[in-house]
Amino acid sequence: MRGDLLNLRAVAVCDRMLSDVELVGPKGGGDHAAMNAASIQLARVRRVISIICGENAAGRVLVGSTLRVRRGLQMAWLPPVNADFVHYGALRGLDFAKNHAAAISIGRQELSPTVTSDLAAALGYDDADPSESLDKDGETVRATERRILRMRDGRDVFMDVPVMAGRWERQVQSQYREEELRQFAGRLRPVFRGGIPPVWYAMTQAPPGEFIWDELVASTDLTLADVDGSDLPRNLFEIARRGGGLLSPELALEDCPDLCALEMMVQIFTIDGIDLRTGIEADQIRDHWSKLNWRDGLGTWHFAWASPWLDDPAAAAKLALKRARYDVREVATLRRVRPIGEKKAWDEVDKTAGSLMSRHEMESNWRDEYRGGILSSASGGFVGVGEIGLERRVRRHGIEIRHSLEALLAARSTRNAEADQNTPIA
Repeated sequence: MRGDLLNLRAVAVCDRMLSDVELVGPKGGGDHAAMNAASIQLARVRRVISIICGENAAGRVLVGSTLRVRRGLQMAWLPPVNADFVHYGALRGLDFAKNHAAAISIGRQELSPTVTSDLAAALGYDDADPSESLDKDGETVRATERRILRMRDGRDVFMDVPVMAGRWERQVQSQYREEELRQFAGRLRPVFRGGIPPVWYAMTQAPPGEFIWDELVASTDLTLADVDGSDLPRNLFEIARRGGGLLSPELALEDCPDLCALEMMVQIFTIDGIDLRTGIEADQIRDHWSKLNWRDGLGTWHFAWASPWLDDPAAAAKLALKRARYDVREVATLRRVRPIGEKKAWDEVDKTAGSLMSRHEMESNWRDEYRGGILSSASGGFVGVGEIGLERRVRRHGIEIRHSLEALLAARSTRNAEADQNTPIA
């Protein structure tokens, strides 16, 4: 694949490998520290998905991972209204994403060392030394490869990528790991499409070397914003996700009390391009979000924003505001943005995760259940809104320990998803 011939922007989010163990923990659980670290990473990936979907609200966003991670991601979590989920190993032939605005690949598909070695042994059975990749104890030797990433601005960036040591092992590994990432990027059809190039966010420390990369970033570069020298969490599009594609300060106070208080509202909206005082928006908001105006019983008009993927934004906003006990007299559409892209038909994994309503209810119930424990003063420490949401920071023996509400939800999602692993998937 010639990266310079693709109509594609590529961003490597390469601060972590994001293996299955890093995201949903070891199979069978048991290791508390590993499960806790995995839940934090899964919660961070969920926040990245919310932000990228919010930035590309008028288009659709393809989200790919291994099947095990996908189950954990989708369980008891209301997805952004413009997100479509797929998993590695089931990508070939999919054509629905050819007009998607962005794609997020999470981690990579990789066989176990034992399976990789077995396949390599079958391929190299007639080599002079078929066991050259094994150490004296018969274990597979690990190595690193210095990979050259070609940047759009002409630079070459060198990255050390973990690989199997043997020649055949490395070929088998590449066929499953790098090739599946190429297949994922290919769902955007970058060879044949014209117009504005889609953006591929590759969340891995093993990005394929033949692509032209526009940026190399860390996940915190996406989840945090630099405001006057301070890193502040980007919560606006998380509010939109929980609100089913609706953005308004009134609904944020109702749906997201763990993320925002009244005094924080202006800052939260301003960080991502909306001035609540004047209604002035950044180009990204203007291009991707429909704009509404609603009047309360006192005759005061308020701004709201809606995802273009809502069939009737004004009706959806009116219903949501009334459920939040606001006196809504009129809702006017100031700007209607046309959505672009094809929504994916649900597959068996989507269906196994449950209806959108059931996922929303489960997530909300769990959040209410855990929020009280985070806020409880009996735990000591300091409560605040961190990178991925509400958290309590406690210092013990000179080490700061963070108890994150979203990580607790991610951990429970993983446990439930693992319990459903016996459900057959086509």
